[in-house]
Amino acid sequence: MIKFTAPSVKILVVDDIYTNLKVAEGLLQPYKMQVDLCKSGEEAFSAIKKQEYDIIFMDHMMPEMDGIEATKRIRSWEKQQNDANILQVQRKPVPIIALTANAVMGMRDMFLDTGFSDFLAKPIDVVKLDELLNKWIPREKREQRAEKKAPGAEKEALEKKPSLSFDIQGVDTEKGMAMTGGTEESYRIVLTMFYRDAQERLPLLQKAPSAQTLDKFITQVHALKSAAASIGAMDLSHKAARLEAAGKAEDFDGIQKNLGGFAKQLDELVKNIQAALKTDTAAGAPVESGTADGGESAEAQDALTPLLPLLKKLKNALELQNFPEIDRLLNKAGKRPLDAEIKEALEKISDDVLVTEFDSAIKSIEKILNDK
Repeated sequence: MIKFTAPSVKILVVDDIYTNLKVAEGLLQPYKMQVDLCKSGEEAFSAIKKQEYDIIFMDHMMPEMDGIEATKRIRSWEKQQNDANILQVQRKPVPIIALTANAVMGMRDMFLDTGFSDFLAKPIDVVKLDELLNKWIPREKREQRAEKKAPGAEKEALEKKPSLSFDIQGVDTEKGMAMTGGTEESYRIVLTMFYRDAQERLPLLQKAPSAQTLDKFITQVHALKSAAASIGAMDLSHKAARLEAAGKAEDFDGIQKNLGGFAKQLDELVKNIQAALKTDTAAGAPVESGTADGGESAEAQDALTPLLPLLKKLKNALELQNFPEIDRLLNKAGKRPLDAEIKEALEKISDDVLVTEFDSAIKSIEKILNDK
């Protein structure tokens, strides 16, 4: 049970895959903290120069600039800031928590030696997350929750497991829902993110990597390993782990032997998620966006009409930075039948929202409203 909230605390989460960003955001939501998300070490370094954060959760393995390099740059920048302000109050180093799907013996010491403050294994365990927040959030920034429950209510809540309205072959959906916030709504959002992440990476898995592309391959299967585990696709996660290990050992024969089966299983999982969430219009095959004479179909116009007031509400929620309302409206919009153009625009809006590029999302909405 969450024992405190911290509305004044600012958190930055850094990961190169949307699924993991959405999982972390959902698990942090009950604490009512201000959470920013970004997809690369470079973006994280830019963010800390504009905003002072209380904690940074930094993915260990990312393409281009990984978590270790990003942390070194942040520590160097902090030192430069303090050296430049030697007669003023010194800035304390921001706690940087390594997010890693490779939690093995000796990893903690390695992270501490490279500038991290602590580490948290992926997929994120809510109990471990709570322990870390208790450890690193100052007491003066906490607001104690004063909830009173009837005798036996907590035990009853633990015994009453939430049920899902769908099953997905190859996925432990109960486990996935528990690891992504505990509600069907949050789990559906994360599944949609995984669907898109997997689709984006499937073309990269059609052939075995060369020596020149091996590092990129390792990073991609590493990302899929933790993302698959987060949704409860444990068998796929284990196979990604074997491919990652083969890549690190430069075992090209092992990669060649296992990659085809892994890619096929991932493709099947994507289709199973699409079927379970009925995303053939929201995230899969779009409604055709034209008629034989090139005009917009009546069906597309009918589908768009109720979407316009929803987009106006979304624009207002973005301007107010009302995060629960933003999530609710995006989820509602994504369930509607859409033509290809609007579907693509909504995906861009969703991506911008995820990494808190609200101005860009607002401009996209304004373009839809003006065009239609």
